[in-house]
Amino acid sequence: MRRQVPRTAAAVAALATGLIIGWNPPPSAAQQSPDAWTGGHRAVMPSGLSVQLDFAASSGFGAAAEPGDLADRAGGGRAAALYADGVHPGDPAQAFRISDERPRADGSWRTAGTLRLSFSRPVRNPRLHVSGLAAVATGRTGATGTAARLTLTGGTPSVPALVNRTEWPGWKTDATTLAPAGADGTTDGSGGAAAEGSLELTGTVRTAVFRVEQRTTARAGTTTAPPALRQAYTVTVDEDLGTAPQGYGNASHVISDLFLGADADPAHRGVRSVAVGRSGADRRSVWANPVPPARQPGRGEYQGADPSIGYPAEAAIGRSYRITVPVAVGDQPATLAGWIDFDRNGRFDPAERVQTEIPPGAGTATLEWTVPPGAASGETWARLRIARNPAQLIASGGFADSGQVSDQRLKLTVGAARPEIAEPVDGTVLADVRPQIRGEGAVAGASVEVRDGDAVLCRAQVERSGDWSCRPDRALAAGPHGLTPVETTGGGVVLRGEAVRITVKTAPPAAPVLTLPEYTDDPGVRLSGTGEAGSTVSVADQPGGARDAAAGEVCSTTVRADGEWSCLPVENLPDGHHQLTPVAVDAAGNRTSGKAVVLVVDTVPPDKPVLTAPAAGQTVRTARPRLAGRAEPGARVLVTAASGPGPAAAERTVLCGATAAFDGSWTCTGNRDLTDGEQWLTARANDLTGSATAGDAVRVCVAAAPAPAAAAPSVPVPTNSVPPSRAGGPSGAVVAPPLPAGGVTAPAEGVRAQAVPPTTSPVGVSAESSHAAAERPEAEGWRSGLAGGLLLLAAVGLITRRVFGRGPGARRR
Repeated sequence: MRRQVPRTAAAVAALATGLIIGWNPPPSAAQQSPDAWTGGHRAVMPSGLSVQLDFAASSGFGAAAEPGDLADRAGGGRAAALYADGVHPGDPAQAFRISDERPRADGSWRTAGTLRLSFSRPVRNPRLHVSGLAAVATGRTGATGTAARLTLTGGTPSVPALVNRTEWPGWKTDATTLAPAGADGTTDGSGGAAAEGSLELTGTVRTAVFRVEQRTTARAGTTTAPPALRQAYTVTVDEDLGTAPQGYGNASHVISDLFLGADADPAHRGVRSVAVGRSGADRRSVWANPVPPARQPGRGEYQGADPSIGYPAEAAIGRSYRITVPVAVGDQPATLAGWIDFDRNGRFDPAERVQTEIPPGAGTATLEWTVPPGAASGETWARLRIARNPAQLIASGGFADSGQVSDQRLKLTVGAARPEIAEPVDGTVLADVRPQIRGEGAVAGASVEVRDGDAVLCRAQVERSGDWSCRPDRALAAGPHGLTPVETTGGGVVLRGEAVRITVKTAPPAAPVLTLPEYTDDPGVRLSGTGEAGSTVSVADQPGGARDAAAGEVCSTTVRADGEWSCLPVENLPDGHHQLTPVAVDAAGNRTSGKAVVLVVDTVPPDKPVLTAPAAGQTVRTARPRLAGRAEPGARVLVTAASGPGPAAAERTVLCGATAAFDGSWTCTGNRDLTDGEQWLTARANDLTGSATAGDAVRVCVAAAPAPAAAAPSVPVPTNSVPPSRAGGPSGAVVAPPLPAGGVTAPAEGVRAQAVPPTTSPVGVSAESSHAAAERPEAEGWRSGLAGGLLLLAAVGLITRRVFGRGPGARRR
């Protein structure tokens, strides 16, 4: 590894500039470069940062890789700084011997291959040191020259820009290309022209890709074979150094994409290279080519306090000491560690270390120490280190392959701790009017008073451990209070702590209300209601409503500002009866129970109902039949009719409904007429939760007699002596025997025919009325029977009168 420190004149100039503007982050005080390259084109720096150089040859070219070193300038004419950053000819480098398998000495550019530079972590403004970009072969017939051209074609996280860091006589450089200045190649590799030097890749670099081109130019009349170029490459990277005295340990971080303090703001980051003008002399950094130090982290010159990091000037033993640090970590996490020499012993002890993890994208990070008992007032030092790898931050010194280090000189005043109230904490709401007040961290033997305004609430003596406690002598009134601890030491020093604000609340909250349906099939039903804003409502469940059963908490939530609350059960409620009670608890711990609500959870749908009457396939001769069946007790049964089976049938007609009795039976009579023909009757059972189960569809055939037109009133006509017979239907309607047309009965053989008038209904009683009476529900059966009996008696009386009313001799043989 090579590292350089600033030259004296340059350091003085930078320091003077910093003094003028107040503080200036120092330019890079040191660099790292590889000590050796492996056969795998790889090198590892002391920080752990690794670098890889690979060359992929194009068709028609060959490239042999080997560990090598940087070349010296041929033919003399060496500039004051051949390479930047303290790199010298002979330093280890990765070499590539490039051969042209089909050389053409016509001066045209041909692509020889691709050079890829890779770092294990992103770095800022790395330098690429190159040699062997041009050569001349001389023979009896003349000279032939070969030169290379480097063009940046890619990079991550973005393509960097090329900047000269040394003089490049005979070459020209822009943001992407380094090429010979001559257009025709006749001066390539000639005396006074450089074939080596240093370039800076400006920006944050993880990878950089170069296209390497080559041209060969033969001098006039020569047949000399072109030379093969042996190109050598190595790199240096900037490192940030600690500036605390040597006893605190030297710390080194490779400058990467990770920043702290003022450098977290891109506008304030220190300029680590200078590149102005067109000549190589004024492109060199003021820190180029210092004397390489030993193989250990170096130490930079202290440039003053970073104004972006504020360290408190006072510290109290046993109390927290906190700082907030600006950081820039990008899209990856990082670790920030800090040390403060509280006891001023000239070193950073492990007990004086704290750290915090920084999430991606964060802009600040906070470190917090507890001031140790041995802390002393006076001037001391603090150190902050940020890196990607937390293992590199265990010690206060050493190398890290990313991040920064910031050392700062402090002047601390360490005093006795001011009294603090540990309980109750600030903002507490209490129901206890005489709360226990506790504190800690006070001076042993001192006395502490707790005051509410100017009134002293209680006094306590500080124990040897620094703890104390007391309880107010009088009850605190409801409302807000400010408790202030005042400590008086044995020497008469009075220390006043910060007030703790509490509120005393003795009134219980308003009773909460739980609003629920009586039945549900959802075991995770949302519980909701109203309550006092800000209180916490818990719902307790007493399964089965048993008084001796243990109640468990179903859910808990905070009442919103509008007085509404809702919560979901932590676990599903089991099927059965539940007695749910809402309980409100305010911030002070006061409790109020609300009215219990009974909830029945039934997740099982009702049993499938069965339609027993009419039976499947039965012919129904009435438009509104009586329906009967069985279902789950308590279920509501609804019977519908359709012209076809299944859900694809036409629109269904609701016939009737009933509630199943305790034995499961149910009956109802249709309140709408069934259409003649084939009908499908379906019973559907609904329980109290709304769950439904449909029974099997029952096919019946409806053949109800059509209702005839109403007959005009007629005078009763006597009939023959044959009495009417009762119909076999369930209604018991009277049906007259059939008569021949004209009302004359057919005489029996050997018997004279006798004229018998046709049977007629009494006035006001038509055939339609008789038919309707036969079709009425069973509830009106007694009326139909009575009417039939009266008709029978009327008919018998009429016949008797007609037969016996003629007198003697009225009948003839």
